[in-house]
Amino acid sequence: MKRLFSVFSLAVRPLSLAVAAACLAPALAGAQKAPAPDGPAAWTGWLQGDMVRVLPEPAHTANARLRAELTGKGKLSSELKWKLSARVGYDLAYDNDYYLPGVRRQRSEVSLREAHVDWGRGDWELRLGRQHIVWGEMVGLFFADVVSAKDMRQFVLQDFEQLRIPQWAARVEYFKNDQHLD
Repeated sequence: MKRLFSVFSLAVRPLSLAVAAACLAPALAGAQKAPAPDGPAAWTGWLQGDMVRVLPEPAHTANARLRAELTGKGKLSSELKWKLSARVGYDLAYDNDYYLPGVRRQRSEVSLREAHVDWGRGDWELRLGRQHIVWGEMVGLFFADVVSAKDMRQFVLQDFEQLRIPQWAARVEYFKNDQHLD
């Protein structure tokens, strides 16, 4: 009976993932590559699905994840801008009996990514809210950015924007000629 369940899960779970992707894709398709916010708001988003199957015994699905993120940006005035983004995800791999109940709590994810307002006047800029703060960056590496929290649960390195965990913060920047004070 256990073998029958394994074969059944191989057929049904990818099908469930495909159906979920088909349902969410139209909602996000219209949001892709929105223009810069000239009006009140512009929305962008993405949908990602990935699956990993471990084959030597005990064979099991290690990852069958579907994630979606929606981001909105807009202007309240010439000096005041806003950004709001949220992410949802579900991993079907945790539905089987291979993982312990404590680990299965990782199967779903709903998170507020960024939620901040930007105010700028003259040489000054202020950002308040949940935001990514990058403490130095090299292309493809994290040598200087050791302060930002990161989600390293996946084996394959993801895009840095997906790895970084936004933090609640207030950030003030001053720009003058070639000088930048942060």
